[in-house]
Amino acid sequence: MFLALMLFGVLAFVVCLLRPNWGICLFVGLIPMEYLFVFGDVKSGQGYTLMKFLSMALLAAWVIHLALNPKLIRRLVKHPSWQPLMVLSILGVISMLWVADSSVSLKPVYKYLSGAILIMTILSYVRTKNDLENCMKALLVGGIICAAATIYQYFVLIPSGTVEGLRAGSFSGGSVNHTAELLTICLPLCFFFFRQQLLRFWRVTAALSAILIINGITTTFSRSALLGLGAYFAVELYGFLKRSQALAGVGLVVITVTMFGLAAANVEQKTLDRRTERTTAMLNFDEAETYEGSAGSLEERLLHWEAAWLMFLDHPVLGIGAGGFGNEFGEDYQFRVDNKRLYSNKRSAHSTVLSILAEQGIVGLFVWIWFMAAWYFGFRRAFGRVEDLTISDRSYFLLIRGWWVLCVLFGVVNRTHYHKVFWVIAGLSFAWVLLMKDDHATSQKHKKSMGLAVVPANSTNY
Repeated sequence: MFLALMLFGVLAFVVCLLRPNWGICLFVGLIPMEYLFVFGDVKSGQGYTLMKFLSMALLAAWVIHLALNPKLIRRLVKHPSWQPLMVLSILGVISMLWVADSSVSLKPVYKYLSGAILIMTILSYVRTKNDLENCMKALLVGGIICAAATIYQYFVLIPSGTVEGLRAGSFSGGSVNHTAELLTICLPLCFFFFRQQLLRFWRVTAALSAILIINGITTTFSRSALLGLGAYFAVELYGFLKRSQALAGVGLVVITVTMFGLAAANVEQKTLDRRTERTTAMLNFDEAETYEGSAGSLEERLLHWEAAWLMFLDHPVLGIGAGGFGNEFGEDYQFRVDNKRLYSNKRSAHSTVLSILAEQGIVGLFVWIWFMAAWYFGFRRAFGRVEDLTISDRSYFLLIRGWWVLCVLFGVVNRTHYHKVFWVIAGLSFAWVLLMKDDHATSQKHKKSMGLAVVPANSTNY
């Protein structure tokens, strides 16, 4: 089996080297179903995934292309996205001097570096709008397969209905919340292609995909995903109302509620009863269980958030050290009942914001805000006034804005920056901004050559 995987890696390298836009599409499409193709026990370090071999092939091909194309290096160096990620990586390496276990700092440093490399790889290979849309189609197809696998696991592999959705295993890696958030991020693509595509095939596919993905999200029973959906649809509804399209906005809400109703109707009553208990725990967390394995009550999560906040108060400038939350939580910041620890294993802060704040202090949080601000203001300035956009550009604007809102929200309630899909959609967003700038520069050169007046870029107020 290992030889077959090696052969796949070699073929993937050849594809990435000769047709890099195909390679990046394959990589993006495989992310939602990464753990559908697992060989061996990955968690124990004794297994492999196709994604691992594809990642190595893509990285090797990218390095070769950089070596052969100095202009590409100069183009990437000017991009603002990699700078904050490199600063976070450097802070993580420096924190190894004082963190209790220096080896734990390697994981967040790896995440930041791999995120920066992934964004740069997307910027290198997504050079046309066609490349960008192909990557988005690949991500949507991967999301559809992941949603179908999620529903299949819930209704077939977990026939008793007593286990919550993908608690038995996540097809996209990580936890059930990871899968739910990934599907939530794929949902805006359904609306994008429904707006963007003139072909009836893609419009029908987008509509059916939305129904399938919403059903997949429902079977995960992830509250963070439900919060994300609420925020996303609120932003969409605001856009409809702002454009005096109240009827369309109401229609969106009615259709969405209907989808959730149909999805919930397929869920067994035992699971709904447990869902009700967990939702009640969100509203009345004083009554929630606090022992280990309480199925994620809100009070349990608040314990982790409080611990992260206490770590920040004790180490406000540079934090306890990158990756140090688990060790510190297990020892000095552990909550005890009757002099017994509530948790016997290492934990995470369950929040990107609080994790960075606890581990890298106010300096690290400032750098993270720098990255998110570069993302937001990058696409906001590139698009200018939304009212002046074409239908196509407005579709891209709504998609990227929806992704950004979801990532901000998920970053508060989960460790979003540990997931590949976060860096992928950030890279695709930055790629669209570069395409907009290239189109504008080409247009300006054409006007100048024709002797026409050149309008300065970003001259509109917003």
